Amino acid sequence: MATRFYLPTTGTPSISPAYGSGWVQDPALARVDMVTTRISSAFANIGNGDVGDSRAAGDILLRQFISAALAAQTISGTIKGVLRGQCNSGSGGSQVPTVRVAKCDSTGSSVTEILAITKSDTEASPPGFVVTPTTYTNRRLEEGTDDFTLNLASTGVSAGDRLIVEIGWFHALQYTSSRFSRIEFGDNSASDLAEDETGTSQDNPWVEFSMDLAFDGGGGAVVIPSRLMTLGVGR
Repeated sequence: MATRFYLPTTGTPSISPAYGSGWVQDPALARVDMVTTRISSAFANIGNGDVGDSRAAGDILLRQFISAALAAQTISGTIKGVLRGQCNSGSGGSQVPTVRVAKCDSTGSSVTEILAITKSDTEASPPGFVVTPTTYTNRRLEEGTDDFTLNLASTGVSAGDRLIVEIGWFHALQYTSSRFSRIEFGDNSASDLAEDETGTSQDNPWVEFSMDLAFDGGGGAVVIPSRLMTLGVGR
C-alpha cells in the first residue's frame, strides 16, 4: 500500500532542516507541513518570479515540505507525483519540475539524502514544460520520458525522524521579471490531480511513496498484567 502526501499552503513545521545544497534559490519561499489527510488549504501559485529577478539558471527551490514524525523503519521503493504549473511566454528554454527527498532527525539536523535533486523529463525536445501563459497544466515528476517513478535510496529511519520533500523548477535560462514559472500548491479540492500531463482542473497536487509508511504515534501498546485480567479488568 502506498502513502500519498498533500502539499498544502498552510502549516508551519516545528523544525527547520537545511535546504539541499544544489538549489540556486536559497532559502525557499517557505517551509510547510506535508500531510496525508487534506486540510483544505487555499490554492496559491508560487514561482521564481515571486522571489526577485535576475536569478541564475538552474534548479530553483520553491517549497520545502516536512512530514509528521515517522516510526522506526526502512524507507525504500519509489516516489511519484503530479503538480500543476505554468510558465509565461517570455520564459524560453526548458522549465521542468524538480524534486529532492531527504530525512532528518526530530530536531531538523542530521539530514540524509534519499533522492538527490532530480529534474523531470530533461529531454531537449520537446521541452519538459512549456505551456501558454495563462494555462496551468498537470506535470508529473518523472525521470526521462514517461518514466513516472523515481527510485529512492534504501534508508533506515529512527522513531521521530521526518521526511523532507523539496519541490522547485529547473530553469534553463537566467530569469527576470518577464521570465518566470509557477507551481500551484494547496489542497482545497475534493479531487487529486490526475496522473497525466494534459489536465487543467484545479485539483490537489500530491507526491506518493510506493511503500506504506509508518508514523510515530508517540507511545507503545498498553500491556495489562495477567493478574488484573483474572479479575475481569480490561475485558
